Amino acid sequence: MSTWWRTLLNLPEGKTAPKTRRKSTPNASSWDAATAPRSGSSAWQTEREPHGMRGWAWLLRLLVVFTLIVLAYLGIVRIIRGDPEPPQYNLPATVTVDTHAAAAMATRFATSYLTWDQDAPEDHADAIARDWADAGDGGWNKKGKQSADSASVLAVTPLDGNRVDVRVLVRVVPKALSEEDKPAPSYWMALKIPAWVDETRASVIDTPILIGVPAPVTPPAGGTPITDAALTENTRDMATNFFTTYATGDVSAVTAPGSTIVAPVTTADAEVTGWTVYTPEATPTPTATPTGTDVERQATAIVTWTSGEVVTTQTYQVTISLVSGQTDSRWQVSALN
Repeated sequence: MSTWWRTLLNLPEGKTAPKTRRKSTPNASSWDAATAPRSGSSAWQTEREPHGMRGWAWLLRLLVVFTLIVLAYLGIVRIIRGDPEPPQYNLPATVTVDTHAAAAMATRFATSYLTWDQDAPEDHADAIARDWADAGDGGWNKKGKQSADSASVLAVTPLDGNRVDVRVLVRVVPKALSEEDKPAPSYWMALKIPAWVDETRASVIDTPILIGVPAPVTPPAGGTPITDAALTENTRDMATNFFTTYATGDVSAVTAPGSTIVAPVTTADAEVTGWTVYTPEATPTPTATPTGTDVERQATAIVTWTSGEVVTTQTYQVTISLVSGQTDSRWQVSALN
């Protein structure tokens, strides 16, 4: 191999082979001169990277190493801990429990549970068994006679899963044991009935318990409205005329245009014994004309109904509207709330 190729390939010096004569090409010397390495240099030269390029290279290397470490750590944690648990959502019981079915069942069951006759105890057992699988005699000692009616649901309270508590108000009517006995007066009582509801039906799952009848709830007052004394006096006759006509069954002639008020069918007479109109601040949605005059107010009417010897008193929440004509304006009833 020629010295030039040894130098180009950076090969060690070997034994010199016998030289043979060969015919030279016309351009051999020119090619050798053009391609021969410079004196004192090798065929492969190492060029140093600029300082800035070396910094970016190290940064990229560090990012690659950091990424590999993070991925390896996450893989190890996943292997140790396993797959994460799916999220658990605590939905209220009302989402899955059919409270309407529970209320309907409890209403029916309450009358059966509180109705019995010592002369036919099997009727009581059969009646409560329709809604209570393990009823037996329901805790009754098979003595006495009574009936129950007018059952209504006071509240339905979802507990957990399929369980609910239903509070039922029932009227109990005691019965006389013999013709000589006088029955006790009827009374009202409340039961709390434990129920189970699934996709098939609602059922009683435990003995009902007697509870007190809760008092009616009074919602918190939203503030005391201010009475408009002047407007109250100016519209009192209008209110009296309206309710007198209201008792006859047709109020179309005494109501504000566009309003629809259906009067009751009755033979009683109506008398306004109390009438109060409130200031605009008491009107939930006050409206006004472009000049700023309010055109709608809220009022309260206390009406006494008389039918023969029967007298009842009721309170109406009334909306009155200002009706303007060509020459004058007047207040008229536009809604009963």
